[in-house]
Amino acid sequence: MLTIRISGLKDEIKERGRQVLSDALKWQPNKTVVKSNECDLVAIFNSSASYDNICWYFNLLQVRVPQLIIRLNYHKQSGQYAMYLTCRGMREFSLEESELFEHLHNPQLFFSSQQRASIIHHFLLSLRAKPGDIFGDKLKFSPEQNITHYLQSAGVIKSIFPLHDMVEMRLLSRSWINSASIISQPIDKVERYFGVRVALYFAWLGHYTKALLVFSIFTLLSYVYFNKKNNFNAHYTLTAVFNILWCMMYLEHWRRTSTDYAYRWGTLDSPPSLLEEPRPNFTGDLAPCPITKRMVPHYPAYKRKLILLIISSPVTLICIIGVIVMTYFLMELQQWTDKWIEDEYQNKRYTWMSYGPKILHAICIMIADAIYKAIAVRLTELENHRLEDTHRNFLIGKLILFQFVNSFYLLFFTAFVTQDMKLLKQQLSTILIVRQFTGNFKEVFLPIGQTRLKQFYLSMRYESLKAAGSVDQDSDNSDIDDPDQKVTNRKSDASPVPFRNRAFSIDGRISQPEQEAILPQYDDSCEDYLEMFIQFGYVSMFSCAFPFASVLAFLNNVLEIRADAYKLTTAYKRPIAMPASGIGVWQTALEIVSYIAVATNIGLLYVSGTLDRYLPSVSDTNQILLLVFFEHIVFAIRYMIGQLIPDTPAFIENEVAILEHKRREALKTLERESMKQYQKTRSKSHDQHEEVKASGDI
Repeated sequence: MLTIRISGLKDEIKERGRQVLSDALKWQPNKTVVKSNECDLVAIFNSSASYDNICWYFNLLQVRVPQLIIRLNYHKQSGQYAMYLTCRGMREFSLEESELFEHLHNPQLFFSSQQRASIIHHFLLSLRAKPGDIFGDKLKFSPEQNITHYLQSAGVIKSIFPLHDMVEMRLLSRSWINSASIISQPIDKVERYFGVRVALYFAWLGHYTKALLVFSIFTLLSYVYFNKKNNFNAHYTLTAVFNILWCMMYLEHWRRTSTDYAYRWGTLDSPPSLLEEPRPNFTGDLAPCPITKRMVPHYPAYKRKLILLIISSPVTLICIIGVIVMTYFLMELQQWTDKWIEDEYQNKRYTWMSYGPKILHAICIMIADAIYKAIAVRLTELENHRLEDTHRNFLIGKLILFQFVNSFYLLFFTAFVTQDMKLLKQQLSTILIVRQFTGNFKEVFLPIGQTRLKQFYLSMRYESLKAAGSVDQDSDNSDIDDPDQKVTNRKSDASPVPFRNRAFSIDGRISQPEQEAILPQYDDSCEDYLEMFIQFGYVSMFSCAFPFASVLAFLNNVLEIRADAYKLTTAYKRPIAMPASGIGVWQTALEIVSYIAVATNIGLLYVSGTLDRYLPSVSDTNQILLLVFFEHIVFAIRYMIGQLIPDTPAFIENEVAILEHKRREALKTLERESMKQYQKTRSKSHDQHEEVKASGDI
C-alpha cells in the first residue's frame, strides 16, 4: 500500500513539474493583464525600496511630467513594485510633407513600439530636481539634477526596459530566426524593433560573415587545386597574399556600408558631447554647464588622468604579465606532455593526448577573460567618465588590449620563437573549436537556461499562491479597465495627494511585465563584438597556417547570427534603443589588427620556410630585407586605397549637401520673418509713441 502511494506521489510530482515547466518555457499572453497599448516602458524598483518613497517618486512624475500615463503595480510573485508607463497627447503636425511619413492615418502604427518607448524614456529622464526635493532620509538632490538617473545609480530603480511587442516580435522572428536564408537578415526590421545600435551590430556581423564566405570559397578551391598538384607552398603563399587583400577590401567596404546604414537610419550626424546627458553612475561637484547654464556634475580631467596613470595602467599591465606567465607554464606543460608521449608511447594512437594542454589553454583563456573583465569594469567605473560612450570605449579598450595578449600570445610565440608550424596549426584549430563551443554555450545557452529557471521558479510560486487561494484565478485582461486596479496621471496643475489613499494593482496573475522583469538586461553588444574581434584576429593573422580557419569561422557565424537573434528575442529584456553612427571603437580595433595581420602573414612566409624553398640561393638576411620591403609596399598600397576610396558614398554626400542647403535656406527665411516681425513691432511702437506725443502736445 505504501509502495503504491509513493509511486502515485512520484507520478504526481512529475506531472506537476512538466506542467509548471511548460508554463515557464513559453510566454503566457493569455495570462497577461497589461495590454500593449497601456504599457510601453517598465520601471522595476528594488525590493528594499520603501513604499512611501516610491509613492513620492510616483506623485512627482505625475505633477511634473504630465505627458506620462503611469500605473503602479505590485508583482506579487517577485515581491517588487513596478511602474508601467505610456503616454498620450496631441502635438501640432504639418501636413505639407505628409508623404514622408508612414502610417499617417493610423495612430496605432504611426510610431513603432521602439519609438514609443524611446519617447517615454526621454520624458522619464526629463524629471529634474527642485530645491527641497528629498527621496527618503538619505538621498538628497541638487537643483536640476536628473532624478531618475540618480535613483538608478543609488539602486532604488533596479531596471528600466521597454516591453516586448509580441505581435511585432513574432513577425520579426519569422523573417529573422526562422528564415530559410543562411546569411541575409531583415536589418531594417531589426532597427525598427531594437534600435540603431543593435541593428548595426547585426549588420556588421552579417557583412563580416558574407566576407568570410568569399574567403572560405577561395580557401576550399585553392586547397583542392593545389592538393591535386601536391604543391602546398603555392597554396600557403596564395592564402597569405589573399588574406592581406581580403582584410584590406573587407574593412574599406564595411566603412562605406556603415555610413550607408547610418544615413538611412538618420544617425549620421552625432550631437555635440556637451549636450548629452551624463551617465547615471557619473559623480562630481556641481557646476554650471557652459551650454545650458544648468547645474550639472563636473569631474576634473586631471583626476581621471591620474587614475588612468597610477591605477588603471599598472593593474592592466600586471594582469597582462600574469597571462604571459600562465601561458609560459602551459607551453612548458605542452612540451613535457609531448616528450612524455614520445618516450612512453611510441604508438601514434596516443598522440591525441597531446591535445590535453591545448584544450586546457583554451579554457584558461576564457577564465582569464572573465576575471579580467570584472577588474576592467571596476577600473573603468573608478575613472568616472561623464558620457556613456566614453565609458564604454575605455572599457572596450582595456578588454581588447588584454584579450589580444591572452588570445594571441601563445600563437605568436609558437610561430616566431619556436617556429613550429605543425604545433601552430594544432593550437589554432583547437582554440577555434573550443572557443566556438564554449562561447556559444556561455553567450546563448547559459542565459537561456538561467531565464528558463527563473521562469520555472516564477511559475512554481504562482502555482503555490494559487493553491493557497492568495490569487484571483478569475481575473483576466479586462481588469485593466477597472478604475480600482489602476492609477493614471492627474492634471499638471494638480497638487500631489497622499498616494496611500489611491488604489494600485496587486494582481495575482503573471503579467508580461513581471515575466520580462526577471530576464537579464542586454546592456550592450560588447561581448558579442569582442568574440567576433578575437575570431577576426585568428582568421586574418594565422589562417595561412590553418587555412580552414575561415571555414570554421563562417560556419560558426551562420549559427551565431541565429543564436544571437534568438537570445535577444527570448532570453533578454528588450534594450532601450540607442543611436549610433557606426560600430565605434571596434572599427579602429579591426583596422589595427588588419595592419598587424600584414606583418604576421609576411613573417609566416619566412618562418615556415616557404620563401626559402622559392629562393634557396638567397641568404636569410636578404630574405628578411625582401619581406620587409614587400611589407612596406603593402602598407603603402593600403594607405593609398584608403585615400582613394572615400568613407562616404557620393550619393550620400550629395544628399547631406542638399539637406544642409535646405537648413541654411530655412534659417535665412526664419531670420527674414523675424526681422520683418521686429520691424513691424518697432514701427507700431513708434506710431504709438508719436500718437502719445501728439496728444500730449494738444
